[in-house]
Amino acid sequence: MHPSESGRITCESIYGAQITAPLSKFVFRPSVYAIVIEDGQIFLVKHRQSGQYVFLGGGIEIGEQIEEALRRELLEEAGIQIEILSFLHFKEHFFYFDPQDQGYHSLMFFYKAQPVHRIKGDYKNRPKNDTEEALWIDLSDLKREDFYTPFHEVYDLLFKDGKNQY
Repeated sequence: MHPSESGRITCESIYGAQITAPLSKFVFRPSVYAIVIEDGQIFLVKHRQSGQYVFLGGGIEIGEQIEEALRRELLEEAGIQIEILSFLHFKEHFFYFDPQDQGYHSLMFFYKAQPVHRIKGDYKNRPKNDTEEALWIDLSDLKREDFYTPFHEVYDLLFKDGKNQY
């Protein structure tokens, strides 16, 4: 059923439950994320509500180019200046952020990137509302279920047949 017929959208709650919410609760949210891998480790953020990993990144501001937003987000979240290597994946996702009673029609862009400069500072003490600190995690320690659901497709692209494709 098309959402305009029922006036509601079925989506995933930030806690992983399937819920149905009214269209009036949803906004568009274009966002961009970096897959940063270096020396057998990947740079991730742990999601505060679910305890699962997400890639660093976030919302694209009106008037901001996608790659510009990615550079800004990595600098803000982790103090890392990056070189963007290539576009990796696009995903559309409907989710509901329960703590703010807000639904999102998310348009997610994923890029491979590498760090080129780390800014000194304590970025662990600057979490956003929904994330904890950024961490370098050994690739060999990760499983698909460690990631928040909308990031499963990217995990699958990175670890085809259990082998790192980066």
